[in-house]
Amino acid sequence: MFVRVDTAAETTTLEEPGDCTRFHVELIGSDDALAATLGDVGRVDGKHVWVSPGAVRRLAVGQVNDNWESDFAGMVGYATSKGWVDDAGAIRAHIEHPV
Repeated sequence: MFVRVDTAAETTTLEEPGDCTRFHVELIGSDDALAATLGDVGRVDGKHVWVSPGAVRRLAVGQVNDNWESDFAGMVGYATSKGWVDDAGAIRAHIEHPV
């Protein structure tokens, strides 16, 4: 799954939410507008975004099956074991710029 941020359209969406084996932020548009477009979904920290797990759950509504929460918890557990979750529970995601 990944969070797509489109600064021109001013939208933030969750893409491929059923795939809990990967996680990143895909930025379409301006780096300068990333934080404003993200809103409460996450906070920018250099080349990474710290994404709120509550925001991921909110964006996933209507797109996932009953097993998703367990899969998502597994993903967060793995990220925690790698040091990619902060003290507030936000998940670190690298920023990708599609070609």
